[in-house]
Amino acid sequence: MLFRSAHDITERKLAEQQLIESREKLHRIADAIPGAVYQYMLGPSGEQRFLYLSRGVQELLNVTADQAMTDFGVVWSLTHPDDVSNLRGSIEKSAHTLEPWSHEFRVVVDGQVKWLRGSSVPVPPKPDGTIIWNGILADVTEQKRAEEELRISREYTITALQQSDMLKSALLSSVSHELRTPLAAIKAMVSSGFRSEEHTSELQSQFRISYA
Repeated sequence: MLFRSAHDITERKLAEQQLIESREKLHRIADAIPGAVYQYMLGPSGEQRFLYLSRGVQELLNVTADQAMTDFGVVWSLTHPDDVSNLRGSIEKSAHTLEPWSHEFRVVVDGQVKWLRGSSVPVPPKPDGTIIWNGILADVTEQKRAEEELRISREYTITALQQSDMLKSALLSSVSHELRTPLAAIKAMVSSGFRSEEHTSELQSQFRISYA
């Protein structure tokens, strides 16, 4: 009996040690992933907090994982004021539909604006209505900057082409006008010349008749 009890304790200790080692392994993997791996909880009364955050959050938000898990308000305080409403709405929508959450928003860290993209998948709600998401936050600032530069470049190209078309139309109109002006004068002169010849011939004919 004592042998069995000691054997059970040993197995339990081994299982606990394996569990600790597995968690540490997962944490090391999560810490090696760019961005921040997280587990986010939304309670039935609206309370929210991070159940887990990898160390990458410090590079994203300049706060430690412990700080963000202890006080979720730290995260909201860093969110750009213009993006708070849409961010809250996107979370509420995912909570209502239980569809994967994906959203891009800005944070202000040490006076610098960063763009973050969050992606996560909710697990089935607990009996009390608590919902947990497992996901990742990534810094997409450089991508956003490149997209903005591309947008400006496209707008500049479109504007330049429109101005080019306008200049081409104006040039064609001017050339057409310049060509029409001398042509009209030549036509008038030719027409006037024909009339003069006809008038001269008529006078000469009349003169010959009168002296015949």
